[in-house]
This record gives sequence, C-alpha cells and structure tokens, in this order.
Amino acid sequence: MTIPYIIPRRMRCAIAAIPALLLLFGCAPAPPETEVPARVEADAPSAEEIIVEAEARARNDQLDEAASMLEELVERERTNTTALRLLANVYSALGLREQSTETWARIALIEPYDPDAAYETALADARRGDWTGVRSKIIALETAGKAEGRHFLLIGEADLELGQKGEAKVYLAKAKGETRARYLLGTIYYGEGKYGRAEEEFAAVLRSDPDNPSAHLHMGWLAYRNGEHREALRHYREAVRLNPGDALPALSLAGLLEEMKRHGEAIEQYRDALSLPGIPPEEKRKAYNSFSRLLVEESRLAEAEQVIAEGLEEFPNSGGLYYQWGMLLLERGDRAGAVEKLKAAARDPVWKEPALRRMSSIR
Repeated sequence: MTIPYIIPRRMRCAIAAIPALLLLFGCAPAPPETEVPARVEADAPSAEEIIVEAEARARNDQLDEAASMLEELVERERTNTTALRLLANVYSALGLREQSTETWARIALIEPYDPDAAYETALADARRGDWTGVRSKIIALETAGKAEGRHFLLIGEADLELGQKGEAKVYLAKAKGETRARYLLGTIYYGEGKYGRAEEEFAAVLRSDPDNPSAHLHMGWLAYRNGEHREALRHYREAVRLNPGDALPALSLAGLLEEMKRHGEAIEQYRDALSLPGIPPEEKRKAYNSFSRLLVEESRLAEAEQVIAEGLEEFPNSGGLYYQWGMLLLERGDRAGAVEKLKAAARDPVWKEPALRRMSSIR
C-alpha cells in the first residue's frame, strides 16, 4: 500500500506563490497577439535604370535633374563610363565646360584610348593654347590605332600653330573627310603659291558647305588672280552676305568694284567696310586713300574732305591722304593750298615721286 507524500504546510505556501512570481517578473509566456507582417522595402533602381531615366530627362530639357541623378550614380560607381559619358554631355549642354572637361578626363583615366575622351581632353588643351599637349594625346591615340578624322584635324591644327606646316599637311590630308581640314589645306597651298591645289580644296569645301564665307573669299581671290572679275565678284558678294561683320571681304569687294569702274557701288562699299571693326592698320590706311580718291574723282568734295580728315586723325603721316587732299584743293582752284598738301605728301617715301611730279605740273 502506497503511503501518500504529504507536502509540508510551509512548502505548500511557497509553491502556491510561484505562478504569481512568474507573471510579475515576465517569465511566463506572453498571451498570444496578432502578428504584423514585416514591411517590404522597394528595390533601389539599378544603374541602367538611372541612366535611362537621366537620358529621358536630358531629352526633355530637364538637364539639372539629369545631372543630379548621374552625379549620385558616378559617386557610387566611379568607373561607370556610360554614366560618366552621359554626365559629360549633360554638363556640356548646361554650358559647364570645365565640369564637362573634368568628366572626360576621368573617362580618359579609366579608358586611356577612348576616342571621345581623347578628343575632348585634347580640345581642352587647344583652348588653353597647349598645342604640345594636343599632339601628345592624339599621337598616343594614333599609335593605338583608334584615331579618326576629327583627331587628325586637331593635330593638323596643332602643327600649324607650332609652325610645322609639313607635318600639318600630312595630318590634314588624313582628315580630308573633315571640311575644316580641306579649308586649312587650301590656305596652306594658297600661301605656298600652289593656286591650283588651293582651288581644289576650297571648291571641295564649298561643295560640302556652300555657306562657308572664308572659302568664298579665297575663291574670290583666286578668280581675281585669273582675271575672272565676274566670278570674283560673285564670291566676294557671297562672303559679305554670309559674314557682314568681316571687313576683309568687304574691302575686297570695294576694291574690285572700283577696278570695274563701278564707282558709285565702290564708294558705298568702302563706306560700309570702314565702319567695321578689326581692320588691319595697313589695309585701313589703303582703304581711306582709295575711298577719298574716288570721292574726289566723282566731285563729291565735301564728303572727300570729311573722309580725309577722319583718315588723317588715325594716320597723320599718310602721304596718300595728303596727296588726295591736294587733288581736292586743286579741284576747288586752290593751287597754293594744293602745293602745300603735296609737299606734305612728298614726306612719305611711298608718295614722294608722284607728289613731286604732280607739283611740277602745277607750277
């Protein structure tokens, strides 16, 4: 027979207190609660998605937003050349040339023979006048077999700036697909007196760029050399129309009109040309002399007197202007005044002989 174990009274009190202690100190299991599902974070956009979005914003003229997106991306992915290339172009569109150049330089460090990066960084050297830097970058690219027409054009221009015409011709010939390369070759041949070669190059320029004012001007000079005055006139007029602020074609046109005895047109053309800035001093002095002579020959003496006065303010020792002043006074019947001005003209070695000869005919 099993004798039941009788818990002493003191122990029964202690055991009875255990559930209360468990609840008090949290050792007992918490009552069941409704479980809240965990929040799922959306995936961050990939680099490709950011680039696509930045391109779309750039196309919609949201350039600042595109730049900000790409700046964050290339800060995170410093060698992402696709993003860097797009960022460089966005900077350029924003007019931030320095930032664009710096970005192309980053690409060049990652990909030393990238044709675009080499071109843009060499172009930055050219803007600074560092033509040696231009040469070194493009020659390295050529050695790697990645140079294109635009690179050869740039190195050709660098060689011209460095006075290396022979080298320039070699590289410009390699870049003949570039219109400017043919124009520069034309100027070289023109300067060397190879007028047939020069004409070939300028004609090629006008076939691809009919509105090139400098090519029209050179074709005008070449036509004039060949005695083709009407052809020269056509090219001069085009050069003036396309670049009305350039004094050189305006003066060339004025001189040709004068030679063709179209004095009224020549006078107006000289007037327009002399109002333009940037005329080389010697050309301007000659223009004042021709302009005043035409006015005297056309008996527009008051206008001639004003032009002579303006010219002498700028060229006080011009024998030609004093000579025309003498002719003007002679037209007015002031023989003594004419002799005085012709004496002043004779102090200019260039005008000494014609001035003395004219004085002797007056006396």
